[in-house]
Amino acid sequence: MYVIRRSNARSMLIEVCFVDTESDADLYNKVGADRIAEAISDAIVGEKMEEELTMSQYEELKQMISEQTARVDVLQNEVYKIENPMIYNYIDDNMPDWAKEAVRWCVDNGIIVGTGSGLGLDDTKLWTCVVMYRLSKTLK
Repeated sequence: MYVIRRSNARSMLIEVCFVDTESDADLYNKVGADRIAEAISDAIVGEKMEEELTMSQYEELKQMISEQTARVDVLQNEVYKIENPMIYNYIDDNMPDWAKEAVRWCVDNGIIVGTGSGLGLDDTKLWTCVVMYRLSKTLK
């Protein structure tokens, strides 16, 4: 759904099969991926494609697939970052320099307290420490 919602291109997701029983898997194997792909293609095009691709059409199709693959790779990287954010457990070289002083101040003032596995700070929490630290400097 992410790709469909985040794309300007016309698109759709097709669920080929939902395999939750052995008989579902048997049916899929019996029909075969090629026949399923052909049926999907025929449904999208609206008719059975009888002609072969020319070499230039084939090359154009390969280029389009390559471009779409690159776009999907970028989206997967973005989704990975969202689903697996960087967590900073310690004030060390992994933590961005812009946040170290503020996080140290928050720890020293008891604003944040680590757990047995560290501080557990993501980028949003780092920025919150920076804002609080800067605010404290302004109010003095």
